[in-house]
Amino acid sequence: MKDHTEALKVTFDPSIVSYTQLLKKFFDEHHPASPSEGCRPQYINAAWYKTDEQKAAIVAKVTALRAGRVEVNTRIAPFSRFYRAEEYHQKYYAKNRGY
Repeated sequence: MKDHTEALKVTFDPSIVSYTQLLKKFFDEHHPASPSEGCRPQYINAAWYKTDEQKAAIVAKVTALRAGRVEVNTRIAPFSRFYRAEEYHQKYYAKNRGY
C-alpha cells in the first residue's frame, strides 16, 4: 500500500512532559534534512498537530533550527486520522532485536 505514512502516535501527560520537550526529542532523533518531497509517502518526515498551539510550537522549532543553519524538510500537517498498524509491526524492534 502506498497511500499511507508510517508514524508513531504519542500520548502524553503535559504535567509530566511538555509538547516543546517532545518536539525537541523528535527533532533530535530524526533526520529533518531528509527529503520529504519525491520519496515514498510512507517514509516522509512529518509532524502532525491537533491544535493551533501545537502547530505554532512546531513552526517555532523549525524556525529556530533553520536560524541555526539546520536544513529542515519535515512536513507540517494537521492531524486527521491514525490507523494502528498490524500486530507484527507493533514493538517491532523489541521483537526483532537481531535487526
